Amino acid sequence: MKVGIVYPQIELQGDPASLVAYAIEAEKLGLRQLVAYDHPLGAEHANRDPKLTGPYTQDDPFHDPFMMFAYLA
Repeated sequence: MKVGIVYPQIELQGDPASLVAYAIEAEKLGLRQLVAYDHPLGAEHANRDPKLTGPYTQDDPFHDPFMMFAYLA
């Protein structure tokens, strides 16, 4: 079984140094999977039908997952 973690996108505010530190510490702990979420279709809450219920909006800092993983590699 591979044990991993989810990258806390909005909590670390998109800071590249925090991303690297987080990934390094996860690897030191023996974790082998890092999950990163994205909102490619947008997260604009205004005028949506049905209403969006998630905690994220268009103002939250999300890394593009492909760029993020390439940067970490």
